[in-house]
Amino acid sequence: MTSMPPSQPCPCGSDLRYQQCCQPCHSGSAPAASAQQLMRSRFSAFVLQLWPYLQHTGPTPTAALQEDNQASDIAQWSRDKTWLSLRILNCQLGGPKDAQGQVEFVAFYRDGQGLQQHHELSQFARIDGAWRFIEGSAMPGISLGRNALCPCGSGKKTKRCCLGPC
Repeated sequence: MTSMPPSQPCPCGSDLRYQQCCQPCHSGSAPAASAQQLMRSRFSAFVLQLWPYLQHTGPTPTAALQEDNQASDIAQWSRDKTWLSLRILNCQLGGPKDAQGQVEFVAFYRDGQGLQQHHELSQFARIDGAWRFIEGSAMPGISLGRNALCPCGSGKKTKRCCLGPC
């Protein structure tokens, strides 16, 4: 597991520091108040390799914690990547008073083949008062404009950074 100083910017890309954003969810001191907040905290958990949190926030936390194969699969899939940034594209429902929600997002990462993206439409539900990730559907990647800022966070344009010549 990777640790992060609480005063650092949150990996989920919010304007808040980690201690004010995803850390309370990760530590169990405050549950996610919305589907989007759970999505952001799950992305941060991938960045920080917090596998138990990912299992615990799935559809059936008790059963998931007993499935070592699932934890191993999640860890292996994520461990081979350097997670760069999260872009929330759309949210439907998923607020504090809703029972269900949907979040469309793109998570950018780097692996042995360069800059990659995971575009997903995720379904969330409030189960026993807590938001849970139910399932996700992979979607085609989004177009990265060559003049847009690179998702790696360098501050450079995409054409001069991760999509440009090495």
